[in-house]
Amino acid sequence: MRIDFGGETVIVTGGTGALGGAVVQGFLDAGARVLATYVVEAEVAPFRKRFAGQAERVALQRCDLRRAGEVSALFERVAPDSLRAVVNLAGGYTWTRVADADDAALEHLLDLNLRTTFTVCRAAATVLTAAGGGAIVNVSARAALRGEAGNGVYGATKAAVLALTQSLSAELKDSGVNINAVLPSIIDTPANRAAMPNSDPGNWVAPAALANVIVFLASGDAAAIHGAGIPVYGLA
Repeated sequence: MRIDFGGETVIVTGGTGALGGAVVQGFLDAGARVLATYVVEAEVAPFRKRFAGQAERVALQRCDLRRAGEVSALFERVAPDSLRAVVNLAGGYTWTRVADADDAALEHLLDLNLRTTFTVCRAAATVLTAAGGGAIVNVSARAALRGEAGNGVYGATKAAVLALTQSLSAELKDSGVNINAVLPSIIDTPANRAAMPNSDPGNWVAPAALANVIVFLASGDAAAIHGAGIPVYGLA
């Protein structure tokens, strides 16, 4: 059955990134309007070019997701009764051994992965509950479940995202808001190909494939799924 958002709005944080473009396209294909956030100015022009033919259904807003005031302004841009889902793509990765990680490395990944997700989820929970329902989809990682050398700090922040998802789900499911997380392995992005030139990207998760899972979880078809961490590993 084809998913159809019927013109409802989806907020996609980090929408101008490598995964963001695929997710935005997935929601547009499913009939949604999309409000995407960004912080990297260099990503704006390629994003606008990619979606130039669908500009009437795609909006951009610069937003420092760590700051509650900017997140509030983001949600004020959307009529509550038109908001269907919020997708938290914003995040980042740093490879570092725990013994070599200084406080700045920990704070950096906590900000990118946990604080951004927490701040957006807090605002989304209030808005979606008042609107009578909707969905939140977070991005955790396989590293949240499987410890590997160099992934200790990153995996800890992604495990926190998963714990936040599960707890918030328990708080919201009786309000008509379902919240879940995807747990990808390595996503096939230009940055990952450059960082791992000797690996086979055919085993990784294609952004479009991950986007399909995210779109499903944000739709009414996934209304019975609460607090799940969905593995999306590809062949990796």
